[in-house]
Amino acid sequence: MKFQKLIARIPNYGAFVALQRSAIFSESCYPQYITWNKVTWRPTPTPKRKLVPWYLMSALVVSVTINFLSFATWEIVSHQKDPDLNFVGILMLVFYICANVLATVVIGSFVSKVDEICFVMGNLQTIKEVVDDGIDQSDFVGLLLHFMIPAPVSTPLTVAAATILLENVDPTYFWFRDFILISSPVKMLLRISIMSIVVFHGAMAIFTFLVNLANVALSFHCCLRSMTSTNYFRNYLQTENDTHSLDIATQSRIFKAATKFGNSARFSQCLIKYRQLQIVAAVQNQVLIYLLPISLVVAVAGCVVVGYLVIKLTGAVPIPLSILCSFVLVLIIAAAHALIPLAAEVFIKSEFFVRFWKLQSFSGYRKRQLKSCKLLRISVGPFFRIKKGSRVIFLSVVLYHTVTLVISV
Repeated sequence: MKFQKLIARIPNYGAFVALQRSAIFSESCYPQYITWNKVTWRPTPTPKRKLVPWYLMSALVVSVTINFLSFATWEIVSHQKDPDLNFVGILMLVFYICANVLATVVIGSFVSKVDEICFVMGNLQTIKEVVDDGIDQSDFVGLLLHFMIPAPVSTPLTVAAATILLENVDPTYFWFRDFILISSPVKMLLRISIMSIVVFHGAMAIFTFLVNLANVALSFHCCLRSMTSTNYFRNYLQTENDTHSLDIATQSRIFKAATKFGNSARFSQCLIKYRQLQIVAAVQNQVLIYLLPISLVVAVAGCVVVGYLVIKLTGAVPIPLSILCSFVLVLIIAAAHALIPLAAEVFIKSEFFVRFWKLQSFSGYRKRQLKSCKLLRISVGPFFRIKKGSRVIFLSVVLYHTVTLVISV
């Protein structure tokens, strides 16, 4: 009894609880592009009049991204390189470009696909509530998502410390380098202020989108798992009044007949839900058509850069920058380890759904209906779908390019 009370006091760190806490935290900071109803937990687009701070910070993120990309392009095509840009500065510039490009793409996805995002998450919640047992268990994914919630606050502090300690190396140094009428403390204050806003808003957008995406994949899992559960009609013979006086052979015949009838009736319900999931999956792939390919490329490039900084330049760069790079490296690897299999499991579970119902005894009409069911998948744009071995491929590519950079430079 005491043990059960102790377990009841342990906070729940499930994925959906992480989504709720992330929504409460982000909306308490400033209005987000998507507003969650705190009673029904359904997403709706936020009215444009409330999004003035969001639009201003998004414009600043896009402006900084364009500035970094322009500066990097100029350094690549120019014959005369900037003498103040050293190797550490180049790595930091690449890292900032990766983070800002990802934030810009996420912001663009919110602006252009907000109705589709609300459609996907709202409908998945509706379908999930019909089949869910109401238990949101704590696991590694839930803990990882909870770890992302305070990241938008801690990341700007680390970036600000790195800007102070690497005054002439940080890429923001080149913004006000030629403004001789502005004193150095004012320049530093402007650099820290701009980067803090950019990093805070960018991290808020990225981590919020990751939490939402993980919950979408888990909702698919929950729905598909319920539609292939073999315990759906096991309670049919549990009432004593019906079966207590019957022998084992009679109970077995009744159970087989009830199971056959129950499976036939249940297939119609599951087929309707599966068709709904097909529509939701198609809309979701439209939302992620640009975001996932760019995210994977940015994740590989960012992981290689921060991996090099952690492995080879730990003593040459300030401690806050080393901590930031270590945090980003661990976060990318943990996210790849946890989230890529989630996306791959959607295809695997839908394949199991079709295989499970093929083994049942149905009429030819039901079999034709089942044959028309396309497998659900999360696609990386028009290139490929995420499959079981995608995590290994991603981590091997990151490891190969990181080791190559460490050895060759």
